Amino acid sequence: MSKKLLFLYPVEEYWVNNFPFRNERSIKKLETTIDLRYRQKGYEIYFATFRNRDVFQLQLQPTDHVIRVETEFFEGFKYPNPEQLLNQLGDTERLVICGFHLPDCVVRMAQGAVDMKFDTLVDVELTENFAYRSSKFYFNPEEYNFANIFVDGMHDIHKYSPPSLYRMKEYEKEFYHLKDFTPTITEEDVEIHEQDQETLFMEFSSPR
Repeated sequence: MSKKLLFLYPVEEYWVNNFPFRNERSIKKLETTIDLRYRQKGYEIYFATFRNRDVFQLQLQPTDHVIRVETEFFEGFKYPNPEQLLNQLGDTERLVICGFHLPDCVVRMAQGAVDMKFDTLVDVELTENFAYRSSKFYFNPEEYNFANIFVDGMHDIHKYSPPSLYRMKEYEKEFYHLKDFTPTITEEDVEIHEQDQETLFMEFSSPR
């Protein structure tokens, strides 16, 4: 059995409408992260797309795979069948799921994979939120650490929106594997970094 990364639905419409700051630099950074974090560590890379859409924007490598769901793009709100897609992967030791869109298709596919007894992990950085996530001071293209994202989120909730604490319950789902990660940052680190960024912004924007 092999380890596999499944990148969902990299089609033109999603790149154009849902990937902020889409430019050559950000796409290259995404491709490099996929390569360093997964391809070079023995993961087979699978790109899943719709029956009537090709993979857009990303440069595929000769060892990569393209698989298709039975659903066509623009078929209303019909979700692809997880079983139909996941059965195309064959025997899998570990499955990492990412792509478009994190709160919808990615988590739906991940839950379907868990239900089918796949050892499943969602990489929340390799989604439509990549530009934002990769700008964080703790981002590491070679290693995914969900615990740092959790710490960052808790800082924001404690500082800006305490009533929203319930939203973090989402991260307790099995496919995030929160307990398998060890944070390398603290909420204090996040606060210090934010203050430093604010200082730099004020210095840059002040009249000279």
